Amino acid sequence: MSLRGLAYNAPMRNRFAPVLGVVLWVAAPLALAQATVALRFQPKAGSTYKYSLVNETAAQGAPQKMKMTMSQTIKVTSVSGGKVTIETSTSNVKGEGMPASTSQELSKIKVTNVMDAYGKVVSSKATGHPMAEAMASSLGGSGFSGVEYPQKAVGVGATWKGTIDLAKMLEASGLKTTGNKMTVNYKLVKIEKQGAKTVATIEQTFSGSATAQPPAGTQGGALNLSMRGKSTITVDVADGMMLTTRGEVTTSIKSGTQFNMTSTTTTTSKRA
Repeated sequence: MSLRGLAYNAPMRNRFAPVLGVVLWVAAPLALAQATVALRFQPKAGSTYKYSLVNETAAQGAPQKMKMTMSQTIKVTSVSGGKVTIETSTSNVKGEGMPASTSQELSKIKVTNVMDAYGKVVSSKATGHPMAEAMASSLGGSGFSGVEYPQKAVGVGATWKGTIDLAKMLEASGLKTTGNKMTVNYKLVKIEKQGAKTVATIEQTFSGSATAQPPAGTQGGALNLSMRGKSTITVDVADGMMLTTRGEVTTSIKSGTQFNMTSTTTTTSKRA
């Protein structure tokens, strides 16, 4: 090419450079939106993750919200045979109107979960508090932090389903019921780059109801319970670990005309 041609093409290149930059800026997120990802729970053994949590509950008739904050540390203790064992410990528990002794008890809780590759709880046990031990027994079959991953690769807009065993959850509170499973609906709403991470945003919704018998020795008839919830979770695609969650669950409990209570709990968490 002649010097004259080079002189002519240089300003042409400069003229189209901004346009090319815009095209690339638009194309990058578009490519991610059209991509598919295989979401799997696959953190490495020895990894540690720290989160801050805030839990707020507004109950019907209560003068103000109950608020509790805490820190959680998740340690991956082993990865073997397609199963991941994680240990979750709680610390720095603070609650408005909560006695210091209760905060100290809650800070002793440790939960050990064995998960499969799709984030489903295979087994769970807890130490440090009787209620935690009961709740841990109810987690079998549910998803880690409420999420079950799909069996196949998915793209933005894809939906899939999971289940929550409502009967087991109620048994942890001393209520007896059978055969109640809630369908959980998931939707992948976004895939994006956040620094070096590829992040998936998942929306989750569920609703269900059950009739339960009160604990032995207590008065009152059958309890009619209904529960509905929605949440948004962001996940690091590389290992399937949560980055942030924000969820809201509304629970209603009725017993004839004698008792009627509705509460809404909002939970947020963020990796430190």
